[in-house]
Amino acid sequence: MFVFVLMMLTVTAGVFCVRRRVVRVQGDPTYLVVEQDKTLATYGINAVCTHLGCVVPWNGAENKFICPCHGSQYNNQGKVVRGPAPLV
Repeated sequence: MFVFVLMMLTVTAGVFCVRRRVVRVQGDPTYLVVEQDKTLATYGINAVCTHLGCVVPWNGAENKFICPCHGSQYNNQGKVVRGPAPLV
């Protein structure tokens, strides 16, 4: 078992809020998405950068995920919007 930080991404009127909670799980750190009606979405967003594997935090001021290692940026659905991560 590994200790990872489980990150909750709450959507409220287009604004996202991240809460962190330490849990014991195996696998990559993942953002769980809480919908506007307070239900848990059926999907999560992998928090690992596709460039070099750094954990990518949510930047509320810029309303996107920004990798602290090399600056890759991801939108609120986890899609790359700026490299060096591959634009897939």
